[in-house]
Amino acid sequence: MRYKIDNNRWQEAQEWEKNFWDKNIQNSKSLKNLNLFKTLIKNIISDGPDYNVNYWWSKEFDEYSFVPKLLHNVVEFGCGHTTNLRVILKGRRAKYVFASDPLIRHYIKYRESPLSKKWRKGEYLLDDHPLEETPFCSDYFDLVVCINVLDHTRDVFLCMKNLIRVVKTNGILIFGQNLTSEDEIKASKELRKSSQSHVGHPHTFPNEDIFLPYLKGFETLIHKVLKREEGYSPLWNTGTFIYAGKKSRSEV
Repeated sequence: MRYKIDNNRWQEAQEWEKNFWDKNIQNSKSLKNLNLFKTLIKNIISDGPDYNVNYWWSKEFDEYSFVPKLLHNVVEFGCGHTTNLRVILKGRRAKYVFASDPLIRHYIKYRESPLSKKWRKGEYLLDDHPLEETPFCSDYFDLVVCINVLDHTRDVFLCMKNLIRVVKTNGILIFGQNLTSEDEIKASKELRKSSQSHVGHPHTFPNEDIFLPYLKGFETLIHKVLKREEGYSPLWNTGTFIYAGKKSRSEV
């Protein structure tokens, strides 16, 4: 697999992603206005539609117990409008927190989302570069988070290189990615076609092998591959790659 697409195909995927969340947020607001399912909607509106999945990842990463209480520079790539950082940083302090996503200027328009609230409070700094073009220098971050992002990118290999590059020595990487085999894509072709999910997810990963070479310079803290039935989206994915590690050297 090439794991690289042209800019037009990537822009198409980004537009799909933006439209998907626009509809999701609008549906949440409509239900709220109708005063239906008050408790459910309160959770969705206050924490965002990804509320449950953020906490699902937290559970699989041992509630992030390995993350230090005090941090200097922190970033989440592909943070979306809910962010995993809001869970990771609970009970912790970080001097500079960067929320990075190519669609971030759009996501902050969802004023009730965790991202927008954190930004308006001055808790998050925003970065709208794609991971392939990240402006951050090497060996910069104490903590780098990238969860379920690479299936949305232009160049998977370049993204992995940049992801590893910006983690400083003794810094921590938190990386998660859903896995989907080509056979599974074919088996669920009609389902994916009806939802247009394939448009927003140009890459699929049948296993963890593509990621492992980039992690050789890390001391492993957590490493597991969940089976389909253990994952958050068993209808769509055949497994889930869960990894956390501490960078042991600057050159990987």
